[in-house]
Amino acid sequence: MQAVLRKLDSLSLDPANIRRHGRENIELLKKSLAEYGQTRPLVVDSRTGVVKVGNGRLMAMRELGWTEAWVVPYDFAAHPGAEVLDNRLNELSA
Repeated sequence: MQAVLRKLDSLSLDPANIRRHGRENIELLKKSLAEYGQTRPLVVDSRTGVVKVGNGRLMAMRELGWTEAWVVPYDFAAHPGAEVLDNRLNELSA
């Protein structure tokens, strides 16, 4: 997989995202992005432009006025459930 630069207006939040990002979380993400920049790419469905991993970061980037982000396009139709596993593994990490 290789990260590519994409316009934020070409990406969509995932309406089925299992995580909800409250105001406090978005503010923390904004602070991190402002201080360190983007340290991880968003993972995007290559067919639809829907963000499957990184919805909170996308929201924070938009609020900061960013216009582009690094994304890894992935064919989720070929691997159903992959985004759920990725998000769940992040929750379980210490």
